[in-house]
Amino acid sequence: MGLAEQFAWTSGGRIISALVQAVTYLLIARDAGPQLFAAVAVAIGLATVLQSIFDLGISTYLVKERALNPDSVYVHAGLLVNRFASGGLLIFSSLLLLGAGVILNPDYISLVPLALWVAGDRFIETRLGLAIADGKAHIASTNLFLRRTISLSIYLLVTFCGVPPLAAVSASFSASTLISLICMPKLKYSVLSGERNQRALIRDVIRLSRPFWFNSVATQVRNIDTLVVSGVGGLTTGGLYGLVARAIGPLRILSTSLSAVLLPAASRAGGSSLSHLRRSVGVLIVSLAVFYSLIVVIVPYVVPAFLGSAYEGAVFPMQIVIGSLIFASVASLLNAVLQATGREWYVAHVSATTSLLTLLLCGLGAVVAGAVGAAIGVAVTFVVQALALLHVYYKKDNKFE
Repeated sequence: MGLAEQFAWTSGGRIISALVQAVTYLLIARDAGPQLFAAVAVAIGLATVLQSIFDLGISTYLVKERALNPDSVYVHAGLLVNRFASGGLLIFSSLLLLGAGVILNPDYISLVPLALWVAGDRFIETRLGLAIADGKAHIASTNLFLRRTISLSIYLLVTFCGVPPLAAVSASFSASTLISLICMPKLKYSVLSGERNQRALIRDVIRLSRPFWFNSVATQVRNIDTLVVSGVGGLTTGGLYGLVARAIGPLRILSTSLSAVLLPAASRAGGSSLSHLRRSVGVLIVSLAVFYSLIVVIVPYVVPAFLGSAYEGAVFPMQIVIGSLIFASVASLLNAVLQATGREWYVAHVSATTSLLTLLLCGLGAVVAGAVGAAIGVAVTFVVQALALLHVYYKKDNKFE
């Protein structure tokens, strides 16, 4: 499957899945209200950070390694690490959610089953990354769509039966993950032989994955922004900002889709044979700029219509963040190219710096101007990240020429 076809499958599948996920979040926000939705947004944000920490950078490293050498024994070693790490993540997230229920609010105990989604989703994505590296993006796209659709369907079913919003979130997310784990396709890879050789290869994989791990954690740390905003601005402000934060992922789906297929392609090409993508990337960026502009215009009509007056305070913050997403899209594309061409540590350092800056500016902004101030903080860091990556991209002569 060619790069263009892979991008079509990946972007198409992710767009549809993002729409399904957006509907799910809108329903959760409507049913739970700003304060309870703040708890859901914080839980999901913390989940993405924990997934990155326990992933150890293995999932991204395996995509690059698989693209370079499909028969590499490092792939099996990485999958073994991922298996044990996923088990540890399941136990840790279960205890964390249980502790939140005991210490903070008894209602949060109903979120404990969400631990299966936290650990299982990363486990699934790691293996589906191999499918993308193999040129089988349709497998990953189909699996993602099924997970999102099953989750939405179960959420509608259990809420119709009168299940409270937090318990409905746990039931729908964890059930979709469990079904996906059972139905996940088998992928071929070279199996390790010999315990001594296995341990050595595992150590090598962990070492080689470090820059990807550092970048992933640094990037995902910004997902605790809702926790920061809720802490300094209160749960209502956190709920309004949480809606904005949860909208970022689905709206970045095209750029993240292209970056997902760019990484293995650029790894195989060594960054030297990407000239044919120059026009496609340019067209995508211009199209995204137009798309985001249209979304900014319709947000004042869509949010109150779907969520009611309780979320009117999220309209302007959402417009600010969506208006800055073109810079986040540019950063996603440059991340993939620079990681594939030996600049993993630079990308990681930029991600760490901008993530910490995001949390700082979000907190300060929330204190000064509530959800609007927090949104301005996010927008500023998107611009800073794009400029930092553009600087080294042109300086290191990695242009699409």
